[in-house]
Amino acid sequence: MRLSLHKKLVIAILLSICSVIIIMLLLISWTFDRGFKAHVMAEVARNDNILIESLVEHYVTVNNWSFIQENTELWQDLTFSSHRKAHLSPHGIDRKPATQYHPDRYPPPPRFLRSERALLSKDKQVIIGNINIEELDSYLLKPLILEQEIIGYLARESLDKIINPRQKKFMRDLQKLFFQIALSGIVIALIISWLLSRNLLKPINRISEGTTVLASGDYSKRIDITSKDELGELAQHFNILANSLEKNEESRKQWIADISHELRTPLAILRGEVEALLDGVRKLDNERLKSLHKEVLHLNQLIDDLHELSMSDIGALNYEMESGNLIKILQQTIDNLQVIADEKSIKIDKDDITDDEVLILCDERRLQQLFTNLLVNSISYTDNDGLIKLQARIQDSNVIIDFIDSSPGVTDEEIPRLFERLYRADSSRNRKTGGSGLGLSICSNIVEAHDGKITAQTSEFGGLWVRVVLPLLKS
Repeated sequence: MRLSLHKKLVIAILLSICSVIIIMLLLISWTFDRGFKAHVMAEVARNDNILIESLVEHYVTVNNWSFIQENTELWQDLTFSSHRKAHLSPHGIDRKPATQYHPDRYPPPPRFLRSERALLSKDKQVIIGNINIEELDSYLLKPLILEQEIIGYLARESLDKIINPRQKKFMRDLQKLFFQIALSGIVIALIISWLLSRNLLKPINRISEGTTVLASGDYSKRIDITSKDELGELAQHFNILANSLEKNEESRKQWIADISHELRTPLAILRGEVEALLDGVRKLDNERLKSLHKEVLHLNQLIDDLHELSMSDIGALNYEMESGNLIKILQQTIDNLQVIADEKSIKIDKDDITDDEVLILCDERRLQQLFTNLLVNSISYTDNDGLIKLQARIQDSNVIIDFIDSSPGVTDEEIPRLFERLYRADSSRNRKTGGSGLGLSICSNIVEAHDGKITAQTSEFGGLWVRVVLPLLKS
């Protein structure tokens, strides 16, 4: 049988409350029983002490028990008057031996004080009283002492015989009442636990329903936060997750749309060129073949960039980290791209690159890819006869590399989006001038893989300033 969380919570709360009620019931019952018996024993002991005191006082006058032997009337008078003195003079005030019993003046003591008692001699022979000497072991014996010598014993029934049936019935009725109260408490606890668990599970149910909605693909679901406890935090985390999934879904759709757009452009060009050749509009010559080949290269480059970016996003790019000289890698990259810069008459200023050896933990191949992408980006977006200034210096425990180019630049609103995939600062540019829009995204992933940071801002020369910060190799 499968129990719901609601039922489990009800059972847990109910068991907890029932355990407390049962323990309290047992403690109250035990405490009452013990307290009642202690009260009876205290009354009996006080009555017996006064009786013993009276017997000893009478004994002193004759130095034996002849004054009370067979004197039932005196024995009854002493017994009853001890009860009266115990209640009217509990501290022993005006305790004079009674000589005569007056039933009309003093009401008889309760049953537990009128229980069987007897006066025994010091050798435990019955002087007066109605007890069975053969059952003497079942009686409580209290010694009567005069001048540190035992002169006799006062025998009394045990506590079980002292408590009468009415008192026992009263105790049973009271214990029955305790159990009825406990049962009522359990019923009330059941109702409270049912309502409480249902109220506690409301936010959980809302989260469960929201999760079902998310699983169906609807990421617009949000949960109202009605408390500041752990369930409120869980609802807040759910909303954060839903918001992230919604943004990721929008990004995925935009990603697919951008890829489709980027692929459509070179394919449309290729289709137009091929159809023009097939229709005889254009002649198949070397120039046409070069144009087709260029578009194929563009398409191939885009596909390669997409694959590489997807690999870097999921961390699937292979990085072989080892100690490498960053300055050497940077200089090699500049040398490799100097020819492209010369074609546009762009000056590469590398005077501010330190000549010192700068060791970092890196993958040299990926680091060269990073510098190549950044430098190619600067060359592509810098006007002819422009300037690209490169800087590399050590600051604290990091090495800072700056790529600063001249106009044209980008607006302040566009700078935060430069490292987004497929984003081009000038949306009107086609692939021949704008590239795939993936180079800076790949650069960002490579820098993050090296525990670094990459940022962009406008440069003092009217272009773009890209800064890369990488940690030095710890010695």
